[in-house]
Amino acid sequence: SYIRILPQALGIGDKGHTRRLQRALSDFGLERSFEKATAALKEHYGFSVPVSTTARITLEHADKIAAELHDRDNALKLPNQGADCIIAEADGSFVPIVTSTGKYSDRRKNRKTQYKEARLCACQAKDSSQVFYESSFEDVDAIGTLWKQCAKQAGRGLNTRIHCLGDGAPWIQKQAQQNLSPQRYLVDFYHVCEYLSAAEPSCSGKARWFTTQKNRLRSNRVERVLADLEPFLEGSKEDETSTPVLSAHRYLSNRLDQLDYAGSLAEGLPIGSGLIESGHKHVIQARLKIPGASWNEENAQIIAQARTLRANEQWDEYWSKN
Repeated sequence: SYIRILPQALGIGDKGHTRRLQRALSDFGLERSFEKATAALKEHYGFSVPVSTTARITLEHADKIAAELHDRDNALKLPNQGADCIIAEADGSFVPIVTSTGKYSDRRKNRKTQYKEARLCACQAKDSSQVFYESSFEDVDAIGTLWKQCAKQAGRGLNTRIHCLGDGAPWIQKQAQQNLSPQRYLVDFYHVCEYLSAAEPSCSGKARWFTTQKNRLRSNRVERVLADLEPFLEGSKEDETSTPVLSAHRYLSNRLDQLDYAGSLAEGLPIGSGLIESGHKHVIQARLKIPGASWNEENAQIIAQARTLRANEQWDEYWSKN
Protein backbone atom coordinates (compact mmCIF):
# COMPACT_ATOMS: atom_id res chain seq x y z
CA SER A 1 0.00 0.00 0.00
CA TYR A 2 3.02 2.29 0.13
CA ILE A 3 6.47 2.56 -1.43
CA ARG A 4 9.42 1.53 0.73
CA ILE A 5 12.28 3.47 -0.81
CA LEU A 6 15.12 2.42 1.50
CA PRO A 7 14.63 -1.39 1.23
CA GLN A 8 14.34 -1.03 -2.53
CA ALA A 9 17.57 0.98 -2.65
CA LEU A 10 19.35 -1.60 -0.50
CA GLY A 11 17.95 -4.50 -2.47
CA ILE A 12 16.44 -6.34 0.50
CA GLY A 13 12.99 -7.54 1.48
CA ASP A 14 11.23 -8.07 4.77
CA LYS A 15 13.61 -9.59 7.35
CA GLY A 16 16.31 -9.69 4.68
CA HIS A 17 20.02 -9.15 5.13
CA THR A 18 22.28 -7.20 2.81
CA ARG A 19 25.22 -8.91 1.17
CA ARG A 20 27.63 -6.89 3.30
CA LEU A 21 25.83 -7.98 6.47
CA GLN A 22 25.88 -11.61 5.35
CA ARG A 23 29.60 -11.38 4.75
CA ALA A 24 30.21 -9.83 8.17
CA LEU A 25 28.10 -12.48 9.91
CA SER A 26 29.83 -15.30 8.00
CA ASP A 27 33.22 -13.76 8.70
CA PHE A 28 32.59 -13.72 12.45
CA GLY A 29 30.69 -17.03 12.46
CA LEU A 30 33.52 -18.97 10.84
CA GLU A 31 36.04 -17.73 13.39
CA ARG A 32 34.20 -18.03 16.71
CA SER A 33 31.06 -19.47 18.29
CA PHE A 34 27.80 -18.12 16.87
CA GLU A 35 27.04 -16.42 20.17
CA LYS A 36 30.39 -14.63 20.23
CA ALA A 37 30.05 -13.84 16.52
CA THR A 38 26.75 -12.09 17.23
CA ALA A 39 28.40 -10.12 20.04
CA ALA A 40 31.21 -9.13 17.68
CA LEU A 41 28.67 -7.77 15.20
CA LYS A 42 27.19 -5.62 17.98
CA GLU A 43 30.65 -4.40 19.03
CA HIS A 44 31.85 -3.47 15.54
CA TYR A 45 28.65 -2.34 13.84
CA GLY A 46 26.43 -1.21 16.71
CA PHE A 47 23.37 -3.40 16.19
CA SER A 48 22.29 -6.94 16.97
CA VAL A 49 20.73 -9.87 15.18
CA PRO A 50 19.51 -13.13 16.77
CA VAL A 51 22.15 -15.80 17.34
CA SER A 52 20.03 -18.13 15.21
CA THR A 53 20.37 -15.70 12.30
CA THR A 54 24.15 -15.68 12.62
CA ALA A 55 24.19 -19.49 12.62
CA ARG A 56 21.79 -19.77 9.70
CA ILE A 57 23.61 -17.32 7.43
CA THR A 58 27.06 -18.71 8.28
CA LEU A 59 25.95 -22.28 7.56
CA GLU A 60 24.16 -21.25 4.35
CA HIS A 61 27.34 -19.72 2.94
CA ALA A 62 29.49 -22.58 4.24
CA ASP A 63 27.17 -24.98 2.43
CA LYS A 64 27.42 -22.94 -0.75
CA ILE A 65 31.23 -22.91 -0.50
CA ALA A 66 31.29 -26.69 -0.02
CA ALA A 67 29.03 -27.16 -3.06
CA GLU A 68 31.25 -24.93 -5.20
CA LEU A 69 34.37 -26.79 -4.10
CA HIS A 70 32.67 -30.09 -4.95
CA ASP A 71 31.61 -28.87 -8.40
CA ARG A 72 34.86 -27.11 -9.32
CA ASP A 73 36.97 -28.18 -12.25
CA ASN A 74 39.17 -30.91 -10.80
CA ALA A 75 41.12 -31.55 -13.99
CA LEU A 76 44.54 -32.63 -12.82
CA LYS A 77 46.51 -32.29 -16.03
CA LEU A 78 49.77 -30.66 -15.00
CA PRO A 79 51.66 -27.96 -16.87
CA ASN A 80 55.14 -28.77 -18.14
CA GLN A 81 56.74 -26.21 -15.84
CA GLY A 82 55.81 -25.59 -12.24
CA ALA A 83 57.40 -25.02 -8.86
CA ASP A 84 60.81 -26.65 -8.44
CA CYS A 85 59.81 -28.41 -5.20
CA ILE A 86 56.58 -28.72 -3.22
CA ILE A 87 56.37 -29.72 0.45
CA ALA A 88 53.33 -31.94 1.04
CA GLU A 89 51.96 -33.06 4.40
CA ALA A 90 48.78 -34.66 5.72
CA ASP A 91 47.35 -35.69 9.07
CA GLY A 92 44.09 -36.27 10.95
CA SER A 93 42.46 -34.63 13.94
CA PHE A 94 39.44 -35.94 15.84
CA VAL A 95 36.36 -33.72 16.13
CA PRO A 96 33.32 -34.38 18.39
CA ILE A 97 30.30 -35.32 16.27
CA VAL A 98 26.84 -35.49 17.88
CA THR A 99 24.08 -37.79 16.67
CA SER A 100 20.54 -38.22 17.98
CA THR A 101 18.87 -41.59 18.52
CA GLY A 102 15.34 -40.20 18.89
CA LYS A 103 14.44 -42.96 21.38
CA TYR A 104 13.61 -40.77 24.38
CA SER A 105 11.30 -37.83 24.97
CA ASP A 106 14.11 -36.09 26.87
CA ARG A 107 16.28 -34.75 24.01
CA ARG A 108 19.37 -34.76 26.21
CA LYS A 109 19.20 -38.55 26.48
CA ASN A 110 19.11 -38.86 22.69
CA ARG A 111 22.46 -37.16 22.22
CA LYS A 112 25.40 -39.40 21.48
CA THR A 113 28.86 -37.95 20.99
CA GLN A 114 31.45 -39.74 18.89
CA TYR A 115 34.80 -38.56 17.58
CA LYS A 116 35.39 -38.60 13.85
CA GLU A 117 38.66 -37.87 12.09
CA ALA A 118 38.89 -34.68 10.08
CA ARG A 119 41.69 -35.21 7.59
CA LEU A 120 43.69 -32.24 6.37
CA CYS A 121 46.37 -32.04 3.69
CA ALA A 122 48.69 -29.14 2.95
CA CYS A 123 51.03 -28.22 0.10
CA GLN A 124 53.51 -25.38 -0.12
CA ALA A 125 56.04 -24.53 -2.80
CA LYS A 126 59.54 -24.31 -1.36
CA ASP A 127 60.45 -20.71 -0.41
CA SER A 128 56.80 -19.62 -0.76
CA SER A 129 54.77 -18.23 2.15
CA GLN A 130 51.43 -19.40 0.68
CA VAL A 131 50.10 -22.73 1.98
CA PHE A 132 47.16 -24.48 0.33
CA TYR A 133 44.86 -26.79 2.28
CA GLU A 134 42.12 -29.33 1.57
CA SER A 135 39.98 -31.06 4.19
CA SER A 136 37.50 -33.92 4.39
CA PHE A 137 35.66 -36.12 6.88
CA GLU A 138 35.36 -38.81 4.21
CA ASP A 139 37.61 -41.84 3.77
CA VAL A 140 41.33 -41.71 3.09
CA ASP A 141 40.87 -42.09 -0.66
CA ALA A 142 38.91 -38.83 -0.70
CA ILE A 143 41.68 -36.88 1.03
CA GLY A 144 44.21 -38.50 -1.32
CA THR A 145 42.39 -37.08 -4.34
CA LEU A 146 42.15 -33.68 -2.65
CA TRP A 147 45.86 -33.83 -1.85
CA LYS A 148 46.58 -34.10 -5.56
CA GLN A 149 44.37 -31.06 -6.20
CA CYS A 150 46.10 -29.23 -3.37
CA ALA A 151 49.53 -29.84 -4.94
CA LYS A 152 48.29 -28.45 -8.25
CA GLN A 153 47.07 -25.29 -6.52
CA ALA A 154 50.50 -24.91 -4.93
CA GLY A 155 52.12 -24.88 -8.38
CA ARG A 156 52.89 -28.49 -9.19
CA GLY A 157 54.12 -29.14 -12.73
CA LEU A 158 55.60 -32.11 -14.54
CA ASN A 159 59.06 -30.94 -13.45
CA THR A 160 58.13 -30.54 -9.76
CA ARG A 161 59.77 -32.63 -7.05
CA ILE A 162 57.52 -33.61 -4.13
CA HIS A 163 58.93 -33.67 -0.60
CA CYS A 164 56.40 -35.52 1.58
CA LEU A 165 56.16 -35.89 5.36
CA GLY A 166 53.87 -37.88 7.65
CA ASP A 167 53.71 -39.09 11.23
CA GLY A 168 54.11 -42.75 10.31
CA ALA A 169 50.41 -43.49 9.76
CA PRO A 170 50.20 -46.03 6.90
CA TRP A 171 47.30 -44.21 5.18
CA ILE A 172 49.39 -41.05 4.74
CA GLN A 173 52.25 -42.89 3.06
CA LYS A 174 49.86 -44.88 0.87
CA GLN A 175 47.96 -41.81 -0.34
CA ALA A 176 51.21 -39.95 -0.94
CA GLN A 177 52.58 -42.75 -3.10
CA GLN A 178 49.33 -43.18 -5.03
CA ASN A 179 48.57 -39.52 -5.67
CA LEU A 180 51.83 -37.58 -5.48
CA SER A 181 54.63 -40.05 -6.32
CA PRO A 182 57.04 -38.15 -4.04
CA GLN A 183 60.77 -38.15 -4.65
CA ARG A 184 61.21 -38.42 -0.89
CA TYR A 185 58.85 -39.51 1.89
CA LEU A 186 59.92 -38.81 5.47
CA VAL A 187 58.59 -39.84 8.83
CA ASP A 188 58.31 -36.71 10.96
CA PHE A 189 61.61 -36.38 12.84
CA TYR A 190 59.98 -35.31 16.09
CA HIS A 191 57.57 -38.25 15.98
CA VAL A 192 60.55 -40.62 15.73
CA CYS A 193 62.19 -38.79 18.62
CA GLU A 194 59.17 -39.53 20.82
CA TYR A 195 59.96 -43.23 20.49
CA LEU A 196 63.63 -42.64 21.36
CA SER A 197 62.67 -40.44 24.30
CA ALA A 198 60.47 -43.23 25.68
CA ALA A 199 63.34 -45.70 25.27
CA GLU A 200 65.94 -43.45 26.90
CA PRO A 201 65.36 -44.46 30.56
CA SER A 202 66.08 -48.10 29.69
CA CYS A 203 69.14 -47.34 27.56
CA SER A 204 70.81 -44.25 28.95
CA GLY A 205 73.79 -45.60 30.79
CA LYS A 206 75.68 -42.60 29.39
CA ALA A 207 75.01 -38.88 29.55
CA ARG A 208 73.51 -37.20 26.48
CA TRP A 209 72.26 -40.52 25.07
CA PHE A 210 69.10 -39.01 23.59
CA THR A 211 70.98 -36.06 22.02
CA THR A 212 73.49 -38.48 20.49
CA GLN A 213 70.75 -40.55 18.89
CA LYS A 214 69.06 -37.45 17.45
CA ASN A 215 72.33 -36.30 15.92
CA ARG A 216 72.84 -39.73 14.40
CA LEU A 217 69.37 -39.64 12.85
CA ARG A 218 70.07 -36.21 11.35
CA SER A 219 73.21 -37.56 9.71
CA ASN A 220 71.52 -40.77 8.43
CA ARG A 221 73.39 -43.07 10.80
CA VAL A 222 70.29 -44.99 11.80
CA GLU A 223 72.27 -48.25 11.97
CA ARG A 224 74.17 -46.80 14.96
CA VAL A 225 70.89 -45.91 16.65
CA LEU A 226 69.59 -49.45 16.13
CA ALA A 227 72.85 -50.88 17.45
CA ASP A 228 72.54 -48.84 20.65
CA LEU A 229 68.97 -50.07 21.15
CA GLU A 230 69.63 -53.78 20.56
CA PRO A 231 71.37 -54.63 23.88
CA PHE A 232 68.31 -53.36 25.78
CA LEU A 233 65.51 -54.99 23.77
CA GLU A 234 62.76 -56.36 25.98
CA GLY A 235 61.03 -59.65 25.34
CA SER A 236 58.32 -59.65 22.71
CA LYS A 237 55.19 -58.19 24.30
CA GLU A 238 52.04 -56.59 22.94
CA ASP A 239 51.96 -53.64 25.33
CA GLU A 240 54.23 -50.90 23.90
CA THR A 241 54.29 -49.05 27.23
CA SER A 242 56.17 -51.94 28.82
CA THR A 243 58.52 -52.43 25.82
CA PRO A 244 59.65 -48.92 24.81
CA VAL A 245 63.03 -50.05 23.45
CA LEU A 246 61.54 -52.83 21.35
CA SER A 247 58.89 -50.41 20.06
CA ALA A 248 61.51 -47.83 19.05
CA HIS A 249 63.66 -50.49 17.37
CA ARG A 250 60.69 -51.93 15.47
CA TYR A 251 59.46 -48.48 14.43
CA LEU A 252 62.82 -47.50 12.95
CA SER A 253 63.49 -50.90 11.36
CA ASN A 254 60.16 -50.81 9.51
CA ARG A 255 60.84 -47.34 8.07
CA LEU A 256 64.45 -47.37 6.97
CA ASP A 257 63.50 -45.88 3.60
CA GLN A 258 61.73 -42.94 5.28
CA LEU A 259 64.62 -41.52 7.33
CA ASP A 260 66.66 -39.46 4.85
CA TYR A 261 66.99 -36.48 7.15
CA ALA A 262 70.52 -35.61 6.01
CA GLY A 263 69.44 -35.36 2.38
CA SER A 264 66.46 -33.18 3.31
CA LEU A 265 68.52 -30.81 5.47
CA ALA A 266 71.14 -30.51 2.73
CA GLU A 267 68.41 -29.27 0.36
CA GLY A 268 66.95 -26.87 2.90
CA LEU A 269 63.76 -28.94 3.25
CA PRO A 270 61.87 -29.59 6.52
CA ILE A 271 62.22 -32.83 8.45
CA GLY A 272 59.29 -32.09 10.79
CA SER A 273 55.59 -31.88 10.01
CA GLY A 274 55.05 -28.47 11.58
CA LEU A 275 53.21 -27.28 8.48
CA ILE A 276 50.29 -29.67 8.92
CA GLU A 277 50.33 -29.46 12.73
CA SER A 278 49.94 -25.69 12.50
CA GLY A 279 47.26 -26.14 9.82
CA HIS A 280 45.17 -28.39 12.05
CA LYS A 281 45.29 -25.85 14.84
CA HIS A 282 44.22 -22.79 12.86
CA VAL A 283 42.09 -24.39 10.11
CA ILE A 284 40.25 -27.20 11.92
CA GLN A 285 40.62 -27.06 15.68
CA ALA A 286 40.34 -23.29 16.18
CA ARG A 287 36.64 -23.47 15.25
CA LEU A 288 35.50 -27.08 15.38
CA LYS A 289 37.05 -27.91 18.76
CA ILE A 290 36.27 -24.81 20.79
CA PRO A 291 34.96 -25.57 24.32
CA GLY A 292 31.29 -26.48 24.34
CA ALA A 293 30.99 -26.83 20.57
CA SER A 294 29.27 -29.87 19.11
CA TRP A 295 28.49 -30.58 15.48
CA ASN A 296 26.57 -32.89 13.29
CA GLU A 297 28.79 -34.33 10.59
CA GLU A 298 27.28 -32.33 7.72
CA ASN A 299 27.82 -28.98 9.42
CA ALA A 300 31.32 -29.93 10.57
CA GLN A 301 32.23 -30.82 6.99
CA ILE A 302 30.98 -27.57 5.45
CA ILE A 303 32.50 -25.39 8.18
CA ALA A 304 35.86 -27.15 7.70
CA GLN A 305 35.72 -26.58 3.95
CA ALA A 306 34.74 -22.92 4.35
CA ARG A 307 37.66 -22.39 6.71
CA THR A 308 39.92 -24.16 4.22
CA LEU A 309 38.84 -21.70 1.54
CA ARG A 310 39.65 -18.80 3.88
CA ALA A 311 43.05 -20.28 4.72
CA ASN A 312 43.76 -20.54 0.98
CA GLU A 313 43.12 -16.78 0.68
CA GLN A 314 40.13 -17.34 -1.60
CA TRP A 315 37.56 -15.61 0.61
CA ASP A 316 37.42 -12.41 -1.48
CA GLU A 317 37.09 -14.47 -4.63
CA TYR A 318 34.04 -16.26 -3.22
CA TRP A 319 32.27 -12.99 -2.34
CA SER A 320 33.13 -11.38 -5.66
CA LYS A 321 31.08 -14.13 -7.34
CA ASN A 322 28.24 -14.29 -4.81
